[in-house]
Amino acid sequence: MAEKATFASLEEFVSSIELKENARRGVRGMAESVLQLASRLIGARDDWQDTILSLVKEEILPPPLIGELMDVMRISVDPWRIDDIIFYSMLVRTMETLEQVYLLLTGKSEGQPTSIKSFNK
Repeated sequence: MAEKATFASLEEFVSSIELKENARRGVRGMAESVLQLASRLIGARDDWQDTILSLVKEEILPPPLIGELMDVMRISVDPWRIDDIIFYSMLVRTMETLEQVYLLLTGKSEGQPTSIKSFNK
């Protein structure tokens, strides 16, 4: 749902209620999937920030990815509060970061480490 918006121009995105809504729902769904997967790995946490920090503490995610993920999650957990133009400009970065984290958490990322231990090798 979110990827379709990446093929639209900024003008198309801003003028299409359906495109904006689908992109926001798609990004929110991606973020929820990442958080659900993380919760299965480390147990439920109070909030998304605690979940992300726990992934670092448990050496599941590499520290260099944390800043990027924190930025993206600020947009992803409630994408409706983000201005259309800012959301559009962050869309590709947001999707790529969420995908990278999801793949790291599932251990299915080709050529990517599945934990900080293999990341540092």
